[in-house]
Amino acid sequence: MHKSLALMVAPLALVSVPASAQMRPATLGEIFESYNDCLVATASGRLDPAELDRLGWKLAAPAPQPGQAPDAEPIIYNREDRATMILLSRLGRSGACIVSARIESFQKYEDFRSAFGDSLPPAGRNGATTYRAKGRTVQMAPAGTSDRPGLRLVVATPVESTNVNSR
Repeated sequence: MHKSLALMVAPLALVSVPASAQMRPATLGEIFESYNDCLVATASGRLDPAELDRLGWKLAAPAPQPGQAPDAEPIIYNREDRATMILLSRLGRSGACIVSARIESFQKYEDFRSAFGDSLPPAGRNGATTYRAKGRTVQMAPAGTSDRPGLRLVVATPVESTNVNSR
């Protein structure tokens, strides 16, 4: 399961880091709230954009017509009151709700990770931690560069989502 998440996350990392580099650094509270929103948006076992709408997220780009696939994935959401983005993507039969945030320093990543206490497994070589939360696989990882550090949280669901492509 962890290997398939890594394969799913790799191409998305290229998308989420440059976009988050343009944002102001997010607070740990904003990141945690956005992570919880991804847990809500995947609670049904599939990606549910309507839940993000209900939680105040707005599409960062025009939505595709009903029944049409989006021109590009991932589909990007933002909120004016948060310095985070959420990206929804469907890869094969898996879906991912990704929180992307710029942070002040990589120490903020360690601060966020330590807020989970001893409940997380040790971080891997690249600082990423993969764990289960509310029945879903989650990967938390540092992102970006030393001059534009970031944090990425990927909440995966194994069920194909037709909602992402039918907005």
